[in-house]
Amino acid sequence: MSAIPQLRNDGSLRHLLTLEGLPRALIERLLERAVHWSRPLGATAARGTALAGRTVAVMFAEPSTRTRVSFELAARRIGAEVAVIEVLSGGAGSVTHPTQGLLDAFTVLQRKGRIEDLSIAIVGDVRHSRVARSSWQAFAALGAGDVRLVAPAGLMPDAGEFPGCSRHHALESGIADCDVVMMLRIQKERMVEAAIPGAEDYFAHWGLTRERLRKARPDALVMHPGPMNRGVEIASEVADGPQSVIRDQVRNGVAVRMAVLEAVLGS
Repeated sequence: MSAIPQLRNDGSLRHLLTLEGLPRALIERLLERAVHWSRPLGATAARGTALAGRTVAVMFAEPSTRTRVSFELAARRIGAEVAVIEVLSGGAGSVTHPTQGLLDAFTVLQRKGRIEDLSIAIVGDVRHSRVARSSWQAFAALGAGDVRLVAPAGLMPDAGEFPGCSRHHALESGIADCDVVMMLRIQKERMVEAAIPGAEDYFAHWGLTRERLRKARPDALVMHPGPMNRGVEIASEVADGPQSVIRDQVRNGVAVRMAVLEAVLGS
């Protein structure tokens, strides 16, 4: 995606603009540090001093709440005074969202203990999703055995994208026997592009309900990067149900961003 070198000469992380092409060992090291930062110390969150004395500046070209706050908390919890995000990407258009990809992989590892050989379905507006691209890159780098793209024809990415992924145009068959079902947000203007009459029609065909979830494995995880449109991409009973790890994703975002900031700036 970017011509800017992401690694230093010694192989450590200099920038993080995309997960594409990052060595598996480096991704695993970041996730190992995220494990460290995700462990609460008594009643408080883990904290450190890796960025003590550093000043970081947060800049978002588009409005953001969850990602911006997550980065700010991450920076402060490891000693920074204000936030240092210059070429470290918090997400770009429909192209990349590297820290989301890392936190999604981290969440799966927490619950499943591995990513290798898992079947993972990415469902919805894959065509326009930076989350889908970065999460797929993380899953693929960590050895996922079967990553499926499940979407209406108008929301499926171009043929040259997502090499190695199978493509499915029906929700039930696409998530059959999957270990992880990741739902994506759908925006109203994208429904128009894909010739979908409206939210009710989308939910009727593509919304994840309790009944449809039974097509996946009994212990399948349900994920969503947020913000969710309840009753459009996902039923509330599923979003809040026992298989959902959506709140874990939000919580894990801080730990993963602490690990990334530490890796890029701590040295």
